[in-house]
Amino acid sequence: MPCLHRPTSPSHRLLVPLALLDLHVGDDDLTANKDYKHVAFKHMRNTLLCKKGMLILGVYLTPSVLWLHLRDENHSLRHINSVLDVADKQNVELAYRLLRDLWSLPQASLARGDPYVQARDALHLFGDLCHHLIFPYICVDLSLSEQLEHLSCAAHIALALFHYGNAKAAFLPIPLFVDIMVMIKNMFFCVAKVKIDRPDSNFYVILLGTDRLESLFGILHTMVGNDANLDVQQLALRISGATDIANIFARYPEWAQGPRRLRIPALTRERQAVEGVNHISPRHWHGDVRVCSVTLATAWKSG
Repeated sequence: MPCLHRPTSPSHRLLVPLALLDLHVGDDDLTANKDYKHVAFKHMRNTLLCKKGMLILGVYLTPSVLWLHLRDENHSLRHINSVLDVADKQNVELAYRLLRDLWSLPQASLARGDPYVQARDALHLFGDLCHHLIFPYICVDLSLSEQLEHLSCAAHIALALFHYGNAKAAFLPIPLFVDIMVMIKNMFFCVAKVKIDRPDSNFYVILLGTDRLESLFGILHTMVGNDANLDVQQLALRISGATDIANIFARYPEWAQGPRRLRIPALTRERQAVEGVNHISPRHWHGDVRVCSVTLATAWKSG
């Protein structure tokens, strides 16, 4: 059963100043985690594409509203139909393109009328939420403090929109709202633990996802042969070899050639794409990710 973070825990003094942060933990201060590609990319896009829409600031954002505002910003019909394709719910790149379009929307002209302007403001605010959720994982120039600030901002925006006008599940499905909060909470807890245990080390937020696990299963699938669905016996026989291959690819990334379905762009601070990066890893990160340079309370309050 979850219990409150104990005051005797070494990391408690770092976390208790973070107002509104859920301090419940499991045994040995364990916290749950969610993969950012599923939460911040796929699930946010799929919620937008639901017919009933999403309630933000008293405005229901439906796929038809999205279509109208994207068209008015001169996006091609091919692009709009692609990013709004409800049949493709697992495509990370499509999810990124749609959410990027939303946080890039300019302010609407007042001449368009109140309903249109209110819908644009709601879209822009939701785009800001997605930007703060996604940018820490794809901008390789951000420091660890800046990453935590973005995630703190996302948590506070999500909480405000969840309670605004008693929207609750009309804004985001309860499981998705919980997943967002769990993911951000785990990030702060992990950084706090590393500051205590290894204060001189680096911390890469991208490693908290399931990239490494998915890469390992990709290697396993290629080892099995034409039968893509390996069984338990095949897993047991090949897992050590797959681990060795993963370590070799980590040392010689140029050897890992082949199809890449999880294409998440790497961006600079100016939101320019970094050439030659197909899969973001610690070797691509330029920002200061030393935990000793982070003050959790400052990052939380700044966010």
